[in-house]
Amino acid sequence: MAGLSSEGFSVKRLSEIVTSRQESARNFFGTSAAVGVNDVLGRALRIHSPAEADLWELAEAVYNSFNPASATGVQLDVIVSYGGLTRFEAAPSTVSLLVTGDYNTFISSGSSVTSSFTSEQFDTTEAVTLNTTSVAGTTVEPLTAVEGQVYSIVLGADTYSYTALSGDTTTEVAEGISTAVNNSQSYSATTSDDTQVVVTFNDVFVPKALSVSSGMTIRKVAKLVSAQADEDGEIEQPIGTLDTIASPTTGWDSVTNPEAASLGRDQETDEELRVRFENAKEANAKGTLDSIYSNLLLVDGVEDVQVYENTGNDTDSNGVPAHSISVVILGGNSQDIVDTIWLVKPAGINTYGNTSVSTNDSQGISHIINFNRPVEIPIYITMTVSQAENETIPSDISDQIKTSLIEYFDANFTVGTDVIYSRLFIPTQSVDGVQIDSLTLGSSANPTGSSNIVIEYDEIASLSSDNINITVS
Repeated sequence: MAGLSSEGFSVKRLSEIVTSRQESARNFFGTSAAVGVNDVLGRALRIHSPAEADLWELAEAVYNSFNPASATGVQLDVIVSYGGLTRFEAAPSTVSLLVTGDYNTFISSGSSVTSSFTSEQFDTTEAVTLNTTSVAGTTVEPLTAVEGQVYSIVLGADTYSYTALSGDTTTEVAEGISTAVNNSQSYSATTSDDTQVVVTFNDVFVPKALSVSSGMTIRKVAKLVSAQADEDGEIEQPIGTLDTIASPTTGWDSVTNPEAASLGRDQETDEELRVRFENAKEANAKGTLDSIYSNLLLVDGVEDVQVYENTGNDTDSNGVPAHSISVVILGGNSQDIVDTIWLVKPAGINTYGNTSVSTNDSQGISHIINFNRPVEIPIYITMTVSQAENETIPSDISDQIKTSLIEYFDANFTVGTDVIYSRLFIPTQSVDGVQIDSLTLGSSANPTGSSNIVIEYDEIASLSSDNINITVS
């Protein structure tokens, strides 16, 4: 029976509506009433039947809009909001830029840089002045060479000095300062134009305050500044490929990206949101693995989470210490992640991982929370393909195969997922006109094997187009 019952909603179809109206007409006018499709009464009965069928379908759509398995769009957003979720909006890829220029140069927010390798454009999201705070590199120069005078450069708490000797020139002073800096483990230095000392930070993500002694001057400063792609989506930008200043600024000399860009995303699809809603069912709980997992999935930007625990008295096979949890998480802001772990982890249980960030409790006491960022394991694929019988091989066959493989990896290989050799034929076979003659797989260049690649619990397999070598025979 059509309508709403304890078994759900059953829609009345057009044919059923017509039949129901015919029966009503015969009950009213008699069983001999002519209600066929060619009869006047029959045609009259059918005039409004499609409109009634539309109303039934509308009622069915309204009923289904309260079911997360079938709701779409805004209505799905409403449903998941009851579980504390919101749809991930489209976001651009982000990156830290190392900008270098004359001392005290001002670089405005919104300044653009591009890549001579990928042609992508990124724009700074903050202004920066190349002054002496939070320096990530510098060029300094002695202006004099006075016997007995101490010439120093101070980086944070570290001072590097040279005392001028009789007969020294500014060149010897610069070389002496360069030698002192090179004796450290945190920096390296070279001389330029005879008298300038170029100081390079071994880790630019540990900036320092900068000062110099009398008799010296600061010529250049390098600093980190945040930037984002000018378009939303997963725009890749490898290390060192943002190299062109697209917004010329007086005093700004150069730019690079010391790490690869963090990938952005397209707007979360209905299906992705449904899966996250299902996985986040334990978000209101505390102290369980499921609650940690569910709450971390709610953190903006998080793409994948795995939570492991070691309840034993000894370090386990994954290297997790006794009575500890290890969270492996892809994406998301580190501070947001540790704040969430602190709120939902069991009291007295240690955290373990390769990333350590502090968070404060309700009393303002600082605690170190550890978690794992998955280690990327680059996958290399070499294959030979040829034209399938009675088919035409496309001219861009290599690009199509690479795109298909990368999309398959992105959709199927999450944290800790082994790379199964036989499954790599699936995306390739979806490309028209091609047959696979050979395929080898490995975790280093020029692979020769056909064995599965084991991915550890805190690793993730990654595949880039540069690591796919295709020969068309």
